[in-house]
Amino acid sequence: MRTLLGAGLALVALQVGGCSTEPPTTASEPTTDGTAAETVDGGTAGETADGATAAPPSSGPSSAEPGTSGSDTAGPTTAGSADECEREPSRSGEVLTLQEVIDEAVDGHDGGIVVALARDGGEIRVCAAGTADPTGTPLQATDAFRVASITKTFTAVVLLQLVEEGELGLDDAVGDHLPDLGLVEGVSVRQLLHHSSGIPDVINHPDLVAVLSDFDRVWTNDEALALAGRVERDFEPGAEHVYSNTNYLLAQMVIESVSDRTLADLVEERITGPLDLADTAFAPAPDLVTGFSDVFEPDGHTEGVSYRALETLGPGAGALISTASDVAVFYRALAAGELLSRATMTEMTEFEGRGGFGLGMGLGVWRLSLPSGPGYGHGGNIPGYVSYAGVTPDAEDVIVLLSNDDDLQPHSLLRLTFAAW
Repeated sequence: MRTLLGAGLALVALQVGGCSTEPPTTASEPTTDGTAAETVDGGTAGETADGATAAPPSSGPSSAEPGTSGSDTAGPTTAGSADECEREPSRSGEVLTLQEVIDEAVDGHDGGIVVALARDGGEIRVCAAGTADPTGTPLQATDAFRVASITKTFTAVVLLQLVEEGELGLDDAVGDHLPDLGLVEGVSVRQLLHHSSGIPDVINHPDLVAVLSDFDRVWTNDEALALAGRVERDFEPGAEHVYSNTNYLLAQMVIESVSDRTLADLVEERITGPLDLADTAFAPAPDLVTGFSDVFEPDGHTEGVSYRALETLGPGAGALISTASDVAVFYRALAAGELLSRATMTEMTEFEGRGGFGLGMGLGVWRLSLPSGPGYGHGGNIPGYVSYAGVTPDAEDVIVLLSNDDDLQPHSLLRLTFAAW
């Protein structure tokens, strides 16, 4: 097997700005046989970071018991059939249905795409196209994927909830919570979330490629940080914004230090439980679709390939497994004020720097340009899996695209999927 890092294995955010893809001039015959669709109740709302009100506001976690995240939502409900995906577009002049858009996108690829999309505060429609494994099993709307760096938004939300509860401050020195760790000297908690620490990326730094020579290895936090500590710091804290997965391993460690709980337990207690995201959990998890990638030789897929080294080098950076509908409900709840207060959301969405991707970095989210207007969210990329999630600040529009084939770049479908609603 070739060196996976050399083929782009890093758990990095995708460049997810506005898309200029033009619609196809002709539509191929839809291949919906075996695919499934669902609709998720989109009735979430609250006061958003920009002050917009989408529905009755939530009080936010600061007024709730610790661990409740201030949300009393009963979670998503699902209904519908493939007819939802084949519904004629509501936008004048568009000719492709949502199912036809994703059917054309996956044509000729080994894997496929699941898209979750809601417009104008409506229900979340979830549609699937392509295959889930080497035997040709059709992808289902409920299938689970590795969502890679979308994990970082979950990690940031938990940390910011702890800040709201007074357990720590964003401008605390990381060393106050992780003493005797020279790697974090001069770095603040905020700089971890903002990717402005200067700490090298334990996964993607060129001098650290060899660490994944054993893909089955289970890494401890201390072992991972010792590797990062061997490499010269990229820049002085606060001087620049450069994406580094090590920041979110350290953020996870801060969370676990101040709470004396695991990040996995806190994500379940504060996010996935209250929002009823039953299909979201940290790896390893069962019932995961096969990922297809040219970096896996000779078969070109992930069956039989271990991800334990990647999963344990930075769980808080990229080890979540989830479904498109769960991710969509999460980002809509975040934008609707169900997970963080308005003041905290304002800080979370103060975007700085470019980070090499031409996009501003917030605290666990990126500034995005959605077809319907400005938004924020995150992306992820790991061999065999590509993910994208974005939401508008008023929580009205949300889109999630998950692929199990890294030859597919689902964010390129933004304009087409929005138009086909």
